Amino acid sequence: GLLAAVVVALYACDDAAAAPTAFPIINGESDNSTIASRAPVSLRIPLTPVGEDLYYIASADIGTNPRPFNLVMDTGTSDFWVYAEACPQRGRHNGVSPAASPQMLVDPASRWSILYNEQSRASGIMARDTIHFGGVSVPGYLFGMAGSASGIITQSIEDGLLGFAPQRGSRMGIPSMAQVLARNGVIPAPITGWFLSRRRDGGRGGELALGTPNEAKFKVETLTPPIPNIGGIYWSVPVTGAKINGVPIPAVGNIAAVLDSATTLILMPHHDATAINQQLRAIYDATTENFYIPCNTNLQVSFTIDNQDWAIDPRDLVATRRMRPDGYCQSNIQGASDLSNTWMLGATFMKNVYAVMNYDTDEIQLARIYCTVKEYLDEWKNGVMRELPKSSTGDATGSYSPETATMHPTASSPTHPASLSPPPLLRLALLLVPASALARLPPSLPQCTRIPSAHAHAHCHMHAHRWRPTPLSSLPNQHAEKTKDARDGTAAAA
Repeated sequence: GLLAAVVVALYACDDAAAAPTAFPIINGESDNSTIASRAPVSLRIPLTPVGEDLYYIASADIGTNPRPFNLVMDTGTSDFWVYAEACPQRGRHNGVSPAASPQMLVDPASRWSILYNEQSRASGIMARDTIHFGGVSVPGYLFGMAGSASGIITQSIEDGLLGFAPQRGSRMGIPSMAQVLARNGVIPAPITGWFLSRRRDGGRGGELALGTPNEAKFKVETLTPPIPNIGGIYWSVPVTGAKINGVPIPAVGNIAAVLDSATTLILMPHHDATAINQQLRAIYDATTENFYIPCNTNLQVSFTIDNQDWAIDPRDLVATRRMRPDGYCQSNIQGASDLSNTWMLGATFMKNVYAVMNYDTDEIQLARIYCTVKEYLDEWKNGVMRELPKSSTGDATGSYSPETATMHPTASSPTHPASLSPPPLLRLALLLVPASALARLPPSLPQCTRIPSAHAHAHCHMHAHRWRPTPLSSLPNQHAEKTKDARDGTAAAA
């Protein structure tokens, strides 16, 4: 995410390339002249949450390396790197190798190093190879090959990181994947759309859209006008206020907030975090400098962006880590000592909106997501009924059969009333919507749930961890929760 990334020209342990072959790097651009010509099409990349929605990964293949690479999808950084097979700290991570992918070109003279926080660093050299991502292949794509890594990133499950922040923030001087695909006519525009799912809801439905937003994932009529990106090298929006259950919190807001898919928490200056957590009836642990709130909170926090209030599901405010006294869990809104005029809106916030980022115009748009299956079906049904001629409203069942239906609703959350479970709703839709229109149903539904009732968190539980979380007090960088929280992924993936 928003990382205090520092690139220095150094001679790190970068013996990653067993058979180095020098090549020119011109303005950081990939040589993609061999991409097959075809009509531009938008791509839909499934995103999988790691642990309790710590961050999100997608899969890519690189050259002829035998195994796919699990990559963090990161709106808060601009660079793309993976482990080299020869990296001493690679452990169980997948790594690239010229031996496995003979067409790969590497340049030992092009060194890079990125400092993520006091505990994490990756460094290496630049390489070119064909990247297979989202069903398309991009020959000659530039990326970093990490021959050395240190800190918590070596303990997490991902094999690398693919950044989608603006190109001007790239420490390697390379454009983002969306820009490369758009410049070569693979997708219609350098636009990304982000829908982050919840593990508690089954984890399905998360998606990165490349080229155009996926209108099946959000309420189209709620899409904001374009908001100028005020973050320079990051995707940032102005937050003008914060509320608890609709009541403004004094002196909180009027600040730039970075949308960061690879940061878990909402991070902000301590005075802002204190003001919000006090309203959430928090207690403060001075030893760890963490706030803890009731595990069963049903209070709704919202932030004002573009003159609209964007609410956070109360479930997303509560982490699974508990403390004494019983009934208190770590808050997902925390203070960071080195944040003075910036907020970090990580997955805790981004799970509750659909975010669109446009590289050409340097603008951001937000939209509201569907919060029940019924809400989605009602809006879809009303749209179909408005568009169909009255004479088309014939037999509702027609040729439809459950075996051939194109709609696959996901299981409802335990906090849903039984009346909102998908099968009855689907039957209701079939009774009211003409069979001729059923083919227009989207292949999948957005994954989100309504605001839970007050007792939804009566049983806040602790997952088994293979590590202990590092307290924020020992992580002065604002991205304390980004790579740190990769820890949960190992246990979750096991």
